[in-house]
Amino acid sequence: MTTQTAAALPLRLARSLVTALAANRARAWWMLWLFLAALAVRVHWNVAVHPLGEYLYSDMHGYASRADQILDEPFRTYEYAAFFPFGTAWIVAAAKWTFGRENWAAIGTVFAVMGALIVPMCYSIVDRTMGERVRWVAPACGLAMVFYYPLIGIGSYVLSELPFAFFLTAALYFLIRLLDEGKRRDAWLLGVMLGCGALVRSQMMASLGLFGLGPHERLGGRRWRDRGHRRRVTARRHASEQRHRGEPTVHHPSDYSVRAVDA
Repeated sequence: MTTQTAAALPLRLARSLVTALAANRARAWWMLWLFLAALAVRVHWNVAVHPLGEYLYSDMHGYASRADQILDEPFRTYEYAAFFPFGTAWIVAAAKWTFGRENWAAIGTVFAVMGALIVPMCYSIVDRTMGERVRWVAPACGLAMVFYYPLIGIGSYVLSELPFAFFLTAALYFLIRLLDEGKRRDAWLLGVMLGCGALVRSQMMASLGLFGLGPHERLGGRRWRDRGHRRRVTARRHASEQRHRGEPTVHHPSDYSVRAVDA
């Protein structure tokens, strides 16, 4: 990356954010403000009220010590580590490597960011699934999640619950987007979130099959309906041209089959 490219990157990101907000103004602005509110609450909790570094015992100490082992001897194997999914230890190790091993304020902020991102995704999931029928439900859900103490509290410990909740919510979020818009990007991000969630907690593997059923059925049905619609439009245009020329109208048997299936 050149110096000019690096200097232009913040401006490019700002333009992308403005474009995204303008494309879906109400939902995007709600998600932005909910994220900022949730982030302020969680950073204050993780840094000032309940610092992660002061509660390193039992499982929390295990994750922190395994993160130190990754940094000290990244290629050494430990037999007992096979009983613990390594995703959370990798996240803590990355935060320690970036901000310093004992910089628990920064590590707490990393956990706060993951917890804060869950809030706007929950809002978007509710808004996409039932926002048209009951408009107040999505904002109420988002505001409740900002101050939902179990999610705030579990994010102030070095445990796998919060990263797992983040990846699981993100997977559901991209699944709903995939069903709504059918974009390849959302399909890739759905797979990435499922894979990262499986690295954090192996329970994610149990949901992989269920995640695959919905998109296959919905997107496959959408493709069939679109194909049938195009065939009907073509058949009607052909029949109109025949009537205009005074020719007898002839219907292909497949036109009736498509109409019967769609009915």
